Amino acid sequence: MWKNKISHVKRHGISVCSIHLARYTIQPWDSKVSMNGFKKKLQEPEFNLNPQEAELFQLIKRAIQKLSHLTSEGVTISLKSNEVLSKFQLSSNLVDSLIQKFGDDWKSALGFFNWANSHPSYKHTTYAYNRMIDLVGKMKKFDAMWNLLYESYSTRSLSLDTVAKAMRRLAGARQWKETISLFDKLETLGLERSVETVNVLLDALCKEGKVNYAREAFLVLKSHIRPNEHTFNILLHGWCKVRNIEEAIRQIEEMKQHGLKPSVITYSTIVNACCHQGNFSEVYKILDFMVSQGCPPNVITYTTIMNSLAKSGKIDEALNIIQRMKDTRCAPDTLFYNSLLHMLGKAGRWNEAWSIFEVEMELNGVPHSLSTYNTMVTISCRHGIVESALSILRKMEISNCKPDLWSYRPILRLCLRKRDLNNQVWLLLDEIINKHGISLDLDTYTLLIHGFCKCGDFNSGLSIFEKMVSHDIHPSSITCELLLNEAEREGRVDVVQLIKDFMDQKEEIILPNQVEVSVSAN
Repeated sequence: MWKNKISHVKRHGISVCSIHLARYTIQPWDSKVSMNGFKKKLQEPEFNLNPQEAELFQLIKRAIQKLSHLTSEGVTISLKSNEVLSKFQLSSNLVDSLIQKFGDDWKSALGFFNWANSHPSYKHTTYAYNRMIDLVGKMKKFDAMWNLLYESYSTRSLSLDTVAKAMRRLAGARQWKETISLFDKLETLGLERSVETVNVLLDALCKEGKVNYAREAFLVLKSHIRPNEHTFNILLHGWCKVRNIEEAIRQIEEMKQHGLKPSVITYSTIVNACCHQGNFSEVYKILDFMVSQGCPPNVITYTTIMNSLAKSGKIDEALNIIQRMKDTRCAPDTLFYNSLLHMLGKAGRWNEAWSIFEVEMELNGVPHSLSTYNTMVTISCRHGIVESALSILRKMEISNCKPDLWSYRPILRLCLRKRDLNNQVWLLLDEIINKHGISLDLDTYTLLIHGFCKCGDFNSGLSIFEKMVSHDIHPSSITCELLLNEAEREGRVDVVQLIKDFMDQKEEIILPNQVEVSVSAN
């Protein structure tokens, strides 16, 4: 019984490797301080620029593109000497939108950041500091990261999210001493130490697999700062990540000793770890234990187990999860049904999937989502049933669910494969473009060109190629060579020259591997 395992851990304990954490100098402190001043974690924003900001955005972008060979200091100096840019007023909206676009080019980003900071009427936002600290940390430029941390403190722009990003980058670079050093310096950065900052430290260490370090830090700090449920869940997740289920179980008992009640999330983390190990007998013991503790599994827990069983080829056992849900009065949701439909489709059980889609979901009052419809389209096409796939598109229209390219792509592929349904392809394209206003992407254009050529309709393939190029979407070399070979085979000298000229003019664009594979397979 899983209850006995909990009791065993409680009686005997499990030893933790001694790391001599004292050399990393985590200092205990009074627990009376709080985190009331912290801002909420920032979400990634979208920036809408006014016409003047958009104009300046392009000017700065073009100027920086010419400076990619310079150091960050060189970029700053060059921008300061640009008389055109000096005439404009900077806004935080503009600067933040630019900082978002640098990718891994930390030199240009930092040069621009420092140039913007030199404007007397401009002050960086917390978002800008967070982005820059995260970027230089990602590129392991830790001197620059520390400078930015102290600078953000001096400008009152430092937040808990700022510290979290810095800690995670340090831990990700295996800078364990520096990670803990940053934690020790929190008060010098104007942040009060509390359970939230402890959790950030533990989370950074656990995500990098250093759960032993996190455990030692926890032992030092727990008598000074009271841990909360999230603290234990972080450690528990860390132990599960390194596949130490026994130590994860220990955390549950320790939670109870601190007067905290394990939640569904707590137990589900261990369930998920056991699923990854394929230890389903243990999974069922945990489920029974959860019910006995008055903490029954939720639909997310059951969905995880069902998916894991299906991946292990245990389809019938996965279907038995539905009965367990009924026994605990856990109602399925749309995501559960989407997973169930996907599982049945892969197992070739189309009739069962259709019955659930058509009957059971409606009986249980569970709505279809875009993903539900797309899954059924894919399943129908996998079984070669064009009529069912088309009927699902009509159902989407009736339910006011707007389709996307994934709703149509499997049907396009199937129609092209059947060869006698080319007219249906053009009808579908008319729906996609004119009725729903959906733009075709590289993958879809590639599918169409290769599909038409494969079924002997070169003219249609060429027509799609022309539309693709007119929309400034560049085909891969493989697609160009296919069209070239088809044109040569049909003796279309004018088309051969047209494609050769295009190939000479464009820079070679390599299609992603997964697209090449899907094209060649179909």
